[in-house]
Amino acid sequence: MANDGENLIPKREMKDSSINPEVLRYVPEESALYYGIIPIDMVDGVLEVGIVDPDNVEATNAIGFIATKLGVPYKIFQISQIDFDSVITGYKNLTGEVVKALKEFATGEKKTTDKVTD
Repeated sequence: MANDGENLIPKREMKDSSINPEVLRYVPEESALYYGIIPIDMVDGVLEVGIVDPDNVEATNAIGFIATKLGVPYKIFQISQIDFDSVITGYKNLTGEVVKALKEFATGEKKTTDKVTD
């Protein structure tokens, strides 16, 4: 039977599933936005990556490069733009948490005992 041009990459619906923030560190936010890819999970040492456009050769090459750099195998899943957009907010939340933690650290470290008055 001839291939009718349909994609062989399995589809994954994210449906309210939250992404573990730890997994986001495998793909930098800039790369995720540029290529339309998002790390979904790490299962049994295999990096699962969602991709909006599986026909985007640059994106699939980027996934291969990232996985090789990490020294892990990978599996690609097609995801919707809506799911991609909702996961991208995880990066924003992660960034916000890091900024908040750094501010708390800085203010805890700077416990000012003497105030300067004008």
